[in-house]
Amino acid sequence: LLIGLGESQRQVGDPAFRQTLLDAAGLAQEISDADRLCRAVLANSRGWTSQIAAVDPERVQALEAAAEVLPDRDARRARVLALLGVELVYAGEPARCRLLASEAIETARAAADPSALADVLNYAIWAIWVPDTLQERKPLVRELIELAQRLGDLRLSFIAAAREVMIGAETADRSEVKSGLATMRRLAASTPEPTLVYLGLIHEAGWAIAEGDLQAAERLARNAFDVGR
Repeated sequence: LLIGLGESQRQVGDPAFRQTLLDAAGLAQEISDADRLCRAVLANSRGWTSQIAAVDPERVQALEAAAEVLPDRDARRARVLALLGVELVYAGEPARCRLLASEAIETARAAADPSALADVLNYAIWAIWVPDTLQERKPLVRELIELAQRLGDLRLSFIAAAREVMIGAETADRSEVKSGLATMRRLAASTPEPTLVYLGLIHEAGWAIAEGDLQAAERLARNAFDVGR
């Protein structure tokens, strides 16, 4: 019940989802229920780091607890490891983030679970997002886009398109940025989740700056701020 409530809170943009799912994870640990612990920690994410330039220690602790009780070759453990890497991005441990991402991808591939692999790629890309990993990330983003399309997962396809926009901006590829933004606009209309609306506005604002339209960028950034709050 708590897990379902937390998921619903997250989907409608209620920040109370964090504590609801932490409570669910705590209860699952108390009764040694690995399945519910895993479900709670994986649901307790907005899709990238919980905070910019900071670490959420309670989320990290819950993820580490889940990783300890899940079997090594379990596809769920792959998801947990990858998300843990994301939550540790600002912990000053880049080597650990890379190891977590690598192990998560290897485990997901071994499990032969396309859905798990797609989630893991999404998290792993973010966990290793630093300039010197560009050539490593580019094929992972392409694979994520193809997997999301094959799975028919609209939310994941939106996130994959956002990754495409970021890669395009990083490599000064205007066509890639425009393609990703067009996909995000199309999917946002059919998947009206607050997190996706926020992400869409953020990327639109960034592109408006690149295009030199500072008035539009200001408007979009303010809208993103309002939605994000």
